[in-house]
Amino acid sequence: MKSHSKPKQIYELGTRYNFHTDLKEAKKVEEEIKDRVLSLPNVGDVLMNNDFKYDLSITFDDSTVINVEIKTDYRAKITGNVAIEYSSRNKDSGITTTQADFYWIIIHEPDGTISDNLISVYNLRKIIEERKWFRKVNGGDYKSNSLCYLFKIDELKSHCVQLTKENLNESLRH
Repeated sequence: MKSHSKPKQIYELGTRYNFHTDLKEAKKVEEEIKDRVLSLPNVGDVLMNNDFKYDLSITFDDSTVINVEIKTDYRAKITGNVAIEYSSRNKDSGITTTQADFYWIIIHEPDGTISDNLISVYNLRKIIEERKWFRKVNGGDYKSNSLCYLFKIDELKSHCVQLTKENLNESLRH
C-alpha cells in the first residue's frame, strides 16, 4: 500500500498525546485514504464525515454505500499493541457507537512497517465479545478518561484483511 504521512517525531516516541495535533494528523490521513479510494475502479464518490458515526462514506458505481472508520495506532510501534476505544469522558464511544461498516486500522509496527488492516465492525465487535483482547486501559487526552481494549498486533491482524493495492477494491466490497 502507499505509505502514509510520516507522523511527527512525538508519535514515533509515543510520549505525548494532544487531541488537536492528533485530530489534524487524522484528517490528513483520512484525506490520503479518500484519494486512494477515489482512484479505484467502480468507486463513484467518497465523502468525509465529521461526526462520531464514521469517517468516510464510499459510494460505488452500482450505488452500494459503505461507511468506514479510520484509526491509526502510532504507539503500536513502541508497545506491540493496538488500542480500540470503547468509552470516552464516561460515555460510550468508538467501537461501541460507530455506525461504520468497517474499521480501517493503520498500524505503525515495531519493525517500522505501516500496515493497512480492514475488519468489519461486526467482526471487531465479535472478537471483543470473545475477549480476544488482553487488557483494558485508559488512553487518550488528559482527563478524557478514554477506555480502550488492547490487542496484540498479531492477534488483531489475524482477524483482518491486510490491504494491498491489489485487494483494496475487492476487500471494501465484501
